[in-house]
Order: sequence, then structure tokens, then C-alpha cells
Amino acid sequence: MKTDLNIEGFMNYAEATGKYNDDQLDAIEESLYALEDELAQLSWKVYGIYSSDYIAKNLSQCCKKLVGFMMTCGMKQTKATAAADDFKKWIKLFD
Repeated sequence: MKTDLNIEGFMNYAEATGKYNDDQLDAIEESLYALEDELAQLSWKVYGIYSSDYIAKNLSQCCKKLVGFMMTCGMKQTKATAAADDFKKWIKLFD
């Protein structure tokens, strides 16, 4: 699967919300790259070519993974869930 998620675009969006400090933004970015790395391992023949398409089709499942990754990076669950909700909003803008 090709990774084509615009992580920089989401990071600009997240920063513009003013909800997250620098450490939280770093955790969000690191988590997005971890999700992309995980999705890159999936077969494009089975799951489709582009990771952004897979994420859009499996948004809830991907956001749960994203929350887990963010919590592993030290974010509190409430803040990680808020970031995943912002990610959902952002994805739906481009879906």
C-alpha cells in the first residue's frame, strides 16, 4: 500500500486549532507516521493502493490505533481522543 496521507497538512490544521502544545503536536505527528508505517505493510491488492483511501474507509478503526499510538507517546487519553476527533474532521474535509 502506498502511503499518501498528507501528514504535514494535518499537522498544520492541528497547530492552527491552538488546542495542542509542542509536545502534544510531536506525539500526534509521530503517531501519524507510525500509522502510515503500519498501513504501508498492508497488501495493496487486498486493501487498496493508497493509505488515505484505506483510512477513509476504516476511519474509526484507524483513529483507535492513532489514539493508542499517541498514548504510547505520552499523551493523556482525553487529549489523544480529541486529536483523533480532529483527525476525523480533517479527513472528512477531503473525502
